Amino acid sequence: EDSARKVEGGQSAVTYSLDRLGIPLIEVSTEPDIVDEEHAVEVAEKIGSICMLSGYARREVDSIRQDVNMSIGMGRVEIKGVQKLSLIGDFIRYEKKRQESILRAIETVKKRSGGKQIAVKFTDVSSIFEDSSSIIIRSGFKAGNRVYCSLLPKFAGTLKKGDLRIGKEISDVVKAFGLGGIFHSDELPAYGIEEEKISTVYSKLGKQQDDAVLILSSPPSRIGVITSGINSRINKLLSLDLAETRGPRDDGETFFLRPLPGKDRMYPETDIPIKHISAETMDFCRKNIPLEAKELQKELTERYGISEQDAVVLIKSGNMVKFRRIADYYKDARSVARLLLQKIPEIREKSGKEPDENLIMKVLQIAKGENWSRFVMEKAIEISTISGLMGDDLKSEIERQIMSEDDIASFISSGLKDGTLTQKNIIPYLGRSSKKLVDPALAISVFRRMTDQK
Repeated sequence: EDSARKVEGGQSAVTYSLDRLGIPLIEVSTEPDIVDEEHAVEVAEKIGSICMLSGYARREVDSIRQDVNMSIGMGRVEIKGVQKLSLIGDFIRYEKKRQESILRAIETVKKRSGGKQIAVKFTDVSSIFEDSSSIIIRSGFKAGNRVYCSLLPKFAGTLKKGDLRIGKEISDVVKAFGLGGIFHSDELPAYGIEEEKISTVYSKLGKQQDDAVLILSSPPSRIGVITSGINSRINKLLSLDLAETRGPRDDGETFFLRPLPGKDRMYPETDIPIKHISAETMDFCRKNIPLEAKELQKELTERYGISEQDAVVLIKSGNMVKFRRIADYYKDARSVARLLLQKIPEIREKSGKEPDENLIMKVLQIAKGENWSRFVMEKAIEISTISGLMGDDLKSEIERQIMSEDDIASFISSGLKDGTLTQKNIIPYLGRSSKKLVDPALAISVFRRMTDQK
């Protein structure tokens, strides 16, 4: 089942939306035999293609998400909720680079410390910063925070130097508690914090050359749990246990979300009986595996007489099943393809609304009864989508907005008599004269019939 999604988070509260909570999901898993990032993208595209070719997969935002699991020997990392297949390779490359960087940093720290245990212990140094001109520090004081600092022994030069970014690893944990992050000695002085105040802090802590210093602004009530979280993170880094759940960023990087769930979290749903899949069901599924894209494209063009291009777009856009249902009813497959691929996107762009299949079928039923042309049918669907009109009200609105065949014939007759009408200007002429919409195909047909042109 889907979970409640996080909408926003602050220091004291996290807001969740319940609109997706409990929605059933289908999960497709692979064996751990994907060899590299290119292979991962290829596998994801193949799974997505099979789902799309079935015709029953939703394509809305957030309807399909990938969880990418990877390891280079320091624990499994799950990158949760990747939506763009094109970024899968970027995330894997970033994670590989991040973990290799952590390995080099920790090797440096262990060489300096001789393998001794390292932990942080924060001290309140608010008195040093109470007259600081740093906007971040001043904003923290205004919010009721205090300023805390701690030594991080033997970590100097690993928090932010070249591609070493241990500071980011610690900062992500602090952000998970709703704070903005941390300041550290590899990047100070910065953020408007005065150099003399930094020197005072270093002196107070007894900082040595190989030591790093962390500074953060936090509510007093939370400094204990934040200290515990940072120490837990440091212990994991020192033991090179990098197993965790991380979130994806749009730039192809990842960030710490939460510890990786343990096996105790994986339990059957106790309120739902186990569903045994019968041999008959399996046999049915095997016989109904979706056709490959090229085979499906060929079947659509041959059965419905639509172009290869329209067939390809119907498949890729997820409109194939809807197209089959509507085309089988309306018996004009080319008009249905145009409706789904061109007219409905135009309506959506124009009004921000989109007709559902039920509305389309109701209007097409009227269109068949009234023998409407494609132009009129499309206009009726647009009017009904935007205004909600249906039945006799929709027919009346069509009569009000669109010239009838009799009206077209009358205006053409007048135009031919006074010499102001030719085949080239027939559409703008009729539009100006009637102040109504004109069906181009119908107008040309009437004009040719009245002038004995083939």
